[in-house]
Amino acid sequence: MCRAALAIAAIFGSGSAWGSEVTVIGASWQPRPISEPIKEDSLMYPVPPSSNTPMQPNAEGESEPPDESFELVHWFEEKLCWPWTIDYRYRALASSGISSTYGTSQPPPTGYAPLSQLDFPINSSWHGLRIGLDEPTWGVHFEWMTPQQSIQGQFSDYDWKFSGPPNPGESYTDLGFAGERWIDAQMIDLGLDFQLTDRTFNLPIEVWPTFGFRWQRFDIECYDGVQVKYYNQWLDPADAYPGDAITFNQQFYTGYLGGQFRTRLRSVLLTFQADWGCTWGYNIDHHLLREGDRYTMESTQGNSWHLGFTAEVPVSQHVRFGFQFDHAEIRTSGTHHLQNLPLGQDSTWDNDVSVSSNQTSVMAFVLFRM
Repeated sequence: MCRAALAIAAIFGSGSAWGSEVTVIGASWQPRPISEPIKEDSLMYPVPPSSNTPMQPNAEGESEPPDESFELVHWFEEKLCWPWTIDYRYRALASSGISSTYGTSQPPPTGYAPLSQLDFPINSSWHGLRIGLDEPTWGVHFEWMTPQQSIQGQFSDYDWKFSGPPNPGESYTDLGFAGERWIDAQMIDLGLDFQLTDRTFNLPIEVWPTFGFRWQRFDIECYDGVQVKYYNQWLDPADAYPGDAITFNQQFYTGYLGGQFRTRLRSVLLTFQADWGCTWGYNIDHHLLREGDRYTMESTQGNSWHLGFTAEVPVSQHVRFGFQFDHAEIRTSGTHHLQNLPLGQDSTWDNDVSVSSNQTSVMAFVLFRM
Protein backbone atom coordinates (compact mmCIF):
# COMPACT_ATOMS: atom_id res chain seq x y z
CA MET A 1 0.00 0.00 0.00
CA CYS A 2 2.79 2.39 0.99
CA ARG A 3 4.76 1.40 -2.10
CA ALA A 4 1.76 2.18 -4.32
CA ALA A 5 1.33 5.60 -2.68
CA LEU A 6 5.02 6.35 -3.10
CA ALA A 7 4.83 5.36 -6.77
CA ILE A 8 1.89 7.71 -7.43
CA ALA A 9 3.65 10.54 -5.57
CA ALA A 10 6.80 9.98 -7.56
CA ILE A 11 4.91 10.20 -10.84
CA PHE A 12 3.28 13.55 -10.00
CA GLY A 13 6.41 14.88 -8.32
CA SER A 14 8.55 14.25 -11.37
CA GLY A 15 6.94 17.30 -13.09
CA SER A 16 5.65 15.40 -16.14
CA ALA A 17 5.14 11.81 -17.10
CA TRP A 18 5.46 12.61 -20.80
CA GLY A 19 8.77 11.73 -22.42
CA SER A 20 10.09 9.63 -19.46
CA GLU A 21 9.44 6.33 -17.65
CA VAL A 22 9.62 5.38 -13.99
CA THR A 23 11.72 2.46 -12.60
CA VAL A 24 11.69 1.03 -9.12
CA ILE A 25 14.99 0.39 -7.38
CA GLY A 26 14.29 -1.06 -4.00
CA ALA A 27 12.06 1.37 -2.14
CA SER A 28 12.97 4.43 -4.27
CA TRP A 29 11.56 5.64 -7.60
CA GLN A 30 13.71 7.41 -10.23
CA PRO A 31 12.78 8.62 -13.72
CA ARG A 32 14.85 7.29 -16.62
CA PRO A 33 14.67 8.89 -20.15
CA ILE A 34 13.02 6.83 -22.84
CA SER A 35 15.38 5.86 -25.59
CA GLU A 36 12.90 6.85 -28.37
CA PRO A 37 10.83 10.07 -28.36
CA ILE A 38 7.08 9.88 -28.47
CA LYS A 39 5.80 10.40 -32.01
CA GLU A 40 3.43 13.30 -32.54
CA ASP A 41 0.07 12.73 -34.16
CA SER A 42 0.35 13.69 -37.84
CA LEU A 43 -3.01 15.46 -37.62
CA MET A 44 -1.96 17.65 -34.70
CA TYR A 45 -0.39 21.01 -35.59
CA PRO A 46 0.99 23.63 -33.26
CA VAL A 47 -1.42 26.53 -32.80
CA PRO A 48 0.16 29.74 -34.14
CA PRO A 49 0.20 32.68 -31.76
CA SER A 50 -2.59 35.24 -32.07
CA SER A 51 -2.42 38.96 -31.47
CA ASN A 52 -3.41 38.29 -27.84
CA THR A 53 -0.65 35.72 -27.25
CA PRO A 54 1.58 36.85 -24.34
CA MET A 55 5.30 37.17 -24.90
CA GLN A 56 7.17 33.92 -24.14
CA PRO A 57 10.64 33.69 -22.51
CA ASN A 58 13.48 32.47 -24.70
CA ALA A 59 16.43 30.27 -23.73
CA GLU A 60 18.15 33.20 -22.00
CA GLY A 61 14.99 34.02 -20.03
CA GLU A 62 14.20 37.14 -22.06
CA SER A 63 10.69 37.83 -23.33
CA GLU A 64 10.09 37.60 -27.10
CA PRO A 65 7.22 39.26 -29.03
CA PRO A 66 4.66 37.12 -30.90
CA ASP A 67 5.25 36.20 -34.55
CA GLU A 68 4.40 39.32 -36.60
CA SER A 69 4.47 37.41 -39.90
CA PHE A 70 1.53 35.31 -38.74
CA GLU A 71 -0.41 38.47 -37.79
CA LEU A 72 0.19 39.91 -41.28
CA VAL A 73 -0.99 36.72 -42.98
CA HIS A 74 -4.03 36.62 -40.70
CA TRP A 75 -4.86 40.24 -41.66
CA PHE A 76 -4.68 39.41 -45.38
CA GLU A 77 -6.86 36.34 -44.89
CA GLU A 78 -9.53 38.47 -43.23
CA LYS A 79 -9.47 41.01 -46.08
CA LEU A 80 -9.62 38.32 -48.76
CA CYS A 81 -12.66 36.87 -47.06
CA TRP A 82 -14.53 40.14 -47.58
CA PRO A 83 -17.21 40.06 -50.32
CA TRP A 84 -15.12 41.45 -53.19
CA THR A 85 -16.76 41.76 -56.62
CA ILE A 86 -15.34 42.34 -60.07
CA ASP A 87 -17.29 42.75 -63.26
CA TYR A 88 -16.69 43.37 -66.94
CA ARG A 89 -18.82 46.17 -68.42
CA TYR A 90 -19.88 47.08 -71.95
CA ARG A 91 -21.43 50.52 -72.46
CA ALA A 92 -23.01 52.08 -75.55
CA LEU A 93 -23.39 55.88 -75.68
CA ALA A 94 -26.18 57.29 -77.85
CA SER A 95 -27.54 60.86 -78.32
CA SER A 96 -24.45 62.03 -76.43
CA GLY A 97 -22.06 64.88 -77.04
CA ILE A 98 -20.20 67.97 -75.84
CA SER A 99 -21.08 71.53 -76.86
CA SER A 100 -18.79 74.53 -76.37
CA THR A 101 -20.12 78.07 -76.94
CA TYR A 102 -18.72 81.57 -76.44
CA GLY A 103 -19.52 85.18 -77.37
CA THR A 104 -17.41 88.11 -78.48
CA SER A 105 -14.58 89.47 -76.36
CA GLN A 106 -16.59 92.70 -75.93
CA PRO A 107 -19.68 92.28 -73.73
CA PRO A 108 -23.09 93.70 -74.72
CA PRO A 109 -24.19 96.18 -75.87
CA THR A 110 -21.03 96.47 -78.00
CA GLY A 111 -20.53 92.74 -78.31
CA TYR A 112 -22.98 89.89 -78.77
CA ALA A 113 -23.37 86.16 -78.26
CA PRO A 114 -23.01 83.55 -79.51
CA LEU A 115 -19.95 84.07 -81.67
CA SER A 116 -19.02 80.41 -82.14
CA GLN A 117 -20.32 76.98 -81.16
CA LEU A 118 -18.51 73.65 -81.48
CA ASP A 119 -20.48 70.38 -81.18
CA PHE A 120 -18.61 67.12 -80.62
CA PRO A 121 -20.68 63.90 -80.70
CA ILE A 122 -19.29 61.12 -78.47
CA ASN A 123 -21.60 58.29 -79.57
CA SER A 124 -19.45 55.17 -79.22
CA SER A 125 -19.06 51.88 -77.39
CA TRP A 126 -16.98 51.57 -74.24
CA HIS A 127 -15.79 48.75 -72.04
CA GLY A 128 -13.99 48.39 -68.74
CA LEU A 129 -13.90 46.94 -65.24
CA ARG A 130 -15.59 47.64 -61.94
CA ILE A 131 -14.13 46.45 -58.62
CA GLY A 132 -16.31 46.62 -55.54
CA LEU A 133 -16.57 45.67 -51.90
CA ASP A 134 -20.18 44.83 -50.96
CA GLU A 135 -20.95 44.49 -47.28
CA PRO A 136 -24.54 43.94 -46.05
CA THR A 137 -24.92 47.59 -44.96
CA TRP A 138 -22.30 49.45 -47.00
CA GLY A 139 -20.28 49.22 -50.19
CA VAL A 140 -17.53 50.91 -52.15
CA HIS A 141 -16.64 50.63 -55.85
CA PHE A 142 -14.11 51.78 -58.44
CA GLU A 143 -15.08 51.82 -62.12
CA TRP A 144 -12.85 52.47 -65.14
CA MET A 145 -13.96 52.54 -68.79
CA THR A 146 -12.41 53.42 -72.15
CA PRO A 147 -13.81 53.48 -75.72
CA GLN A 148 -13.24 50.54 -78.04
CA GLN A 149 -14.40 51.90 -81.40
CA SER A 150 -14.59 55.08 -83.48
CA ILE A 151 -17.08 57.88 -82.85
CA GLN A 152 -20.41 57.81 -84.65
CA GLY A 153 -21.38 61.28 -85.87
CA GLN A 154 -19.76 64.42 -87.26
CA PHE A 155 -18.20 67.42 -85.61
CA SER A 156 -20.09 70.68 -86.30
CA ASP A 157 -18.66 74.22 -86.24
CA TYR A 158 -21.12 77.15 -86.21
CA ASP A 159 -20.05 80.81 -86.39
CA TRP A 160 -22.00 84.08 -86.18
CA LYS A 161 -20.23 86.95 -87.95
CA PHE A 162 -23.01 89.47 -87.30
CA SER A 163 -25.08 90.51 -84.31
CA GLY A 164 -28.33 88.65 -84.78
CA PRO A 165 -29.54 86.72 -87.84
CA PRO A 166 -28.65 88.42 -91.15
CA ASN A 167 -31.72 86.94 -92.85
CA PRO A 168 -34.95 85.44 -91.49
CA GLY A 169 -34.44 81.79 -90.62
CA GLU A 170 -30.65 81.99 -90.94
CA SER A 171 -29.14 82.30 -87.48
CA TYR A 172 -25.53 81.44 -88.37
CA THR A 173 -23.20 82.68 -91.06
CA ASP A 174 -20.63 79.84 -91.16
CA LEU A 175 -21.06 76.06 -90.92
CA GLY A 176 -18.51 73.27 -91.24
CA PHE A 177 -18.40 69.51 -90.59
CA ALA A 178 -15.66 66.97 -89.99
CA GLY A 179 -15.20 63.33 -89.03
CA GLU A 180 -14.08 62.33 -85.53
CA ARG A 181 -11.76 59.74 -84.02
CA TRP A 182 -10.56 59.01 -80.49
CA ILE A 183 -7.05 59.96 -79.44
CA ASP A 184 -7.70 58.89 -75.87
CA ALA A 185 -10.67 58.76 -73.50
CA GLN A 186 -11.28 57.62 -69.93
CA MET A 187 -14.15 57.50 -67.46
CA ILE A 188 -13.56 56.89 -63.74
CA ASP A 189 -16.18 56.60 -61.00
CA LEU A 190 -15.28 56.11 -57.33
CA GLY A 191 -18.32 55.80 -55.04
CA LEU A 192 -19.38 54.88 -51.51
CA ASP A 193 -22.90 53.97 -50.38
CA PHE A 194 -24.44 52.80 -47.11
CA GLN A 195 -27.82 51.54 -45.99
CA LEU A 196 -29.97 54.07 -44.16
CA THR A 197 -33.15 52.00 -43.84
CA ASP A 198 -34.39 48.62 -45.06
CA ARG A 199 -38.03 49.73 -45.46
CA THR A 200 -39.69 52.90 -46.78
CA PHE A 201 -43.29 53.75 -45.89
CA ASN A 202 -43.69 50.15 -44.77
CA LEU A 203 -42.63 48.95 -48.24
CA PRO A 204 -39.66 46.63 -48.92
CA ILE A 205 -37.61 49.48 -50.40
CA GLU A 206 -34.12 50.13 -49.05
CA VAL A 207 -32.65 53.65 -48.97
CA TRP A 208 -28.91 53.93 -49.59
CA PRO A 209 -27.27 57.41 -49.52
CA THR A 210 -24.31 57.60 -51.89
CA PHE A 211 -21.49 60.00 -52.69
CA GLY A 212 -18.33 59.88 -54.76
CA PHE A 213 -16.14 61.34 -57.49
CA ARG A 214 -16.28 61.11 -61.30
CA TRP A 215 -13.60 62.03 -63.82
CA GLN A 216 -14.11 62.09 -67.59
CA ARG A 217 -11.62 62.80 -70.34
CA PHE A 218 -12.60 63.04 -74.03
CA ASP A 219 -9.58 63.49 -76.33
CA ILE A 220 -10.86 63.84 -79.91
CA GLU A 221 -9.29 64.50 -83.30
CA CYS A 222 -11.36 65.93 -86.18
CA TYR A 223 -10.34 65.21 -89.77
CA ASP A 224 -11.40 65.71 -93.41
CA GLY A 225 -13.38 68.88 -92.82
CA VAL A 226 -15.84 70.46 -95.26
CA GLN A 227 -17.13 74.05 -95.18
CA VAL A 228 -20.73 74.14 -96.42
CA LYS A 229 -21.54 77.77 -95.53
CA TYR A 230 -19.16 80.72 -95.36
CA TYR A 231 -19.95 84.32 -94.44
CA ASN A 232 -23.66 83.70 -94.93
CA GLN A 233 -23.22 82.09 -98.34
CA TRP A 234 -24.01 78.42 -98.96
CA LEU A 235 -21.19 76.82 -100.95
CA ASP A 236 -21.85 74.48 -103.85
CA PRO A 237 -19.69 72.53 -104.01
CA ALA A 238 -18.49 72.65 -100.41
CA ASP A 239 -14.89 73.55 -99.62
CA ALA A 240 -12.90 70.45 -98.62
CA TYR A 241 -10.03 70.37 -96.11
CA PRO A 242 -8.51 66.87 -96.14
CA GLY A 243 -6.35 65.72 -93.27
CA ASP A 244 -6.41 66.53 -89.55
CA ALA A 245 -8.20 69.78 -88.72
CA ILE A 246 -8.81 70.07 -84.93
CA THR A 247 -7.72 68.37 -81.73
CA PHE A 248 -10.04 68.79 -78.74
CA ASN A 249 -9.49 67.67 -75.16
CA GLN A 250 -12.36 68.07 -72.68
CA GLN A 251 -12.15 67.03 -69.03
CA PHE A 252 -14.86 67.03 -66.35
CA TYR A 253 -14.24 66.65 -62.60
CA THR A 254 -17.36 66.00 -60.51
CA GLY A 255 -17.92 65.42 -56.81
CA TYR A 256 -21.43 64.06 -56.37
CA LEU A 257 -23.93 63.03 -53.72
CA GLY A 258 -27.34 61.41 -53.96
CA GLY A 259 -29.19 58.25 -53.08
CA GLN A 260 -30.32 54.83 -54.20
CA PHE A 261 -33.61 53.01 -53.79
CA ARG A 262 -33.24 49.24 -53.84
CA THR A 263 -35.84 46.49 -53.90
CA ARG A 264 -36.15 42.89 -55.07
CA LEU A 265 -38.57 41.39 -57.54
CA ARG A 266 -38.23 37.72 -56.72
CA SER A 267 -34.48 37.15 -57.13
CA VAL A 268 -33.84 40.25 -59.30
CA LEU A 269 -32.24 43.23 -57.55
CA LEU A 270 -33.58 46.57 -58.84
CA THR A 271 -31.72 49.82 -58.09
CA PHE A 272 -32.70 53.39 -58.97
CA GLN A 273 -30.07 56.09 -58.38
CA ALA A 274 -30.26 59.88 -58.59
CA ASP A 275 -27.37 62.21 -57.76
CA TRP A 276 -26.24 65.79 -58.18
CA GLY A 277 -22.67 66.94 -58.59
CA CYS A 278 -20.53 70.06 -58.49
CA THR A 279 -18.52 70.03 -61.73
CA TRP A 280 -15.36 71.74 -62.92
CA GLY A 281 -14.50 71.55 -66.63
CA TYR A 282 -11.46 72.39 -68.73
CA ASN A 283 -10.79 72.02 -72.46
CA ILE A 284 -8.13 72.80 -75.04
CA ASP A 285 -9.07 73.32 -78.70
CA HIS A 286 -6.23 73.40 -81.21
CA HIS A 287 -7.24 74.59 -84.72
CA LEU A 288 -4.56 72.97 -86.87
CA LEU A 289 -5.57 74.68 -90.14
CA ARG A 290 -5.68 78.25 -88.82
CA GLU A 291 -2.92 80.72 -89.53
CA GLY A 292 -0.25 80.84 -86.82
CA ASP A 293 -0.68 78.43 -83.91
CA ARG A 294 -4.21 78.92 -82.59
CA TYR A 295 -5.45 77.56 -79.25
CA THR A 296 -8.63 78.23 -77.32
CA MET A 297 -8.93 77.11 -73.69
CA GLU A 298 -12.03 77.21 -71.52
CA SER A 299 -12.21 76.86 -67.76
CA THR A 300 -15.76 76.42 -66.44
CA GLN A 301 -17.72 75.51 -63.30
CA GLY A 302 -21.26 74.30 -62.84
CA ASN A 303 -23.55 71.40 -62.00
CA SER A 304 -24.39 67.93 -63.22
CA TRP A 305 -27.39 65.62 -62.79
CA HIS A 306 -27.33 61.87 -63.16
CA LEU A 307 -30.08 59.23 -63.18
CA GLY A 308 -29.49 55.49 -63.35
CA PHE A 309 -31.53 52.30 -63.26
CA THR A 310 -29.96 48.85 -62.77
CA ALA A 311 -31.34 45.30 -62.80
CA GLU A 312 -29.18 42.39 -61.58
CA VAL A 313 -30.13 38.76 -62.18
CA PRO A 314 -28.32 35.99 -60.26
CA VAL A 315 -26.98 33.20 -62.45
CA SER A 316 -25.23 31.25 -59.70
CA GLN A 317 -23.95 31.83 -56.19
CA HIS A 318 -20.97 33.79 -57.51
CA VAL A 319 -22.16 35.16 -60.85
CA ARG A 320 -24.70 37.85 -61.67
CA PHE A 321 -25.75 39.34 -64.97
CA GLY A 322 -27.02 42.92 -65.17
CA PHE A 323 -28.35 45.77 -67.30
CA GLN A 324 -28.03 49.48 -66.59
CA PHE A 325 -29.52 52.64 -68.10
CA ASP A 326 -27.91 56.03 -67.42
CA HIS A 327 -28.58 59.64 -68.34
CA ALA A 328 -26.38 62.56 -67.26
CA GLU A 329 -26.42 66.29 -68.02
CA ILE A 330 -23.56 68.69 -67.37
CA ARG A 331 -23.96 72.48 -67.50
CA THR A 332 -20.99 74.77 -66.84
CA SER A 333 -19.94 78.36 -67.57
CA GLY A 334 -16.71 80.32 -67.18
CA THR A 335 -13.94 81.95 -69.20
CA HIS A 336 -12.63 81.62 -72.75
CA HIS A 337 -8.92 82.10 -73.47
CA LEU A 338 -7.69 82.72 -77.04
CA GLN A 339 -3.97 82.29 -77.67
CA ASN A 340 -2.16 82.58 -81.00
CA LEU A 341 1.33 83.80 -80.13
CA PRO A 342 2.69 84.03 -83.72
CA LEU A 343 -0.11 86.52 -84.44
CA GLY A 344 0.20 88.32 -81.10
CA GLN A 345 -3.17 87.11 -79.75
CA ASP A 346 -3.53 86.35 -76.06
CA SER A 347 -6.78 87.41 -74.37
CA THR A 348 -9.42 86.06 -71.97
CA TRP A 349 -13.13 86.92 -71.62
CA ASP A 350 -16.33 85.55 -70.14
CA ASN A 351 -19.11 86.77 -72.46
CA ASP A 352 -21.62 83.86 -72.66
CA VAL A 353 -18.93 81.19 -72.28
CA SER A 354 -20.49 77.77 -71.60
CA VAL A 355 -19.69 74.07 -71.95
CA SER A 356 -22.40 71.44 -71.71
CA SER A 357 -22.69 67.71 -72.21
CA ASN A 358 -25.53 65.20 -72.49
CA GLN A 359 -24.67 61.55 -71.99
CA THR A 360 -27.18 58.72 -72.44
CA SER A 361 -26.05 55.11 -72.32
CA VAL A 362 -27.12 51.49 -72.02
CA MET A 363 -24.81 49.07 -70.26
CA ALA A 364 -24.53 45.30 -69.79
CA PHE A 365 -22.23 43.65 -67.28
CA VAL A 366 -21.22 40.28 -65.83
CA LEU A 367 -20.39 40.39 -62.11
CA PHE A 368 -18.26 37.82 -60.28
CA ARG A 369 -18.54 37.66 -56.49
CA MET A 370 -15.44 36.25 -54.80
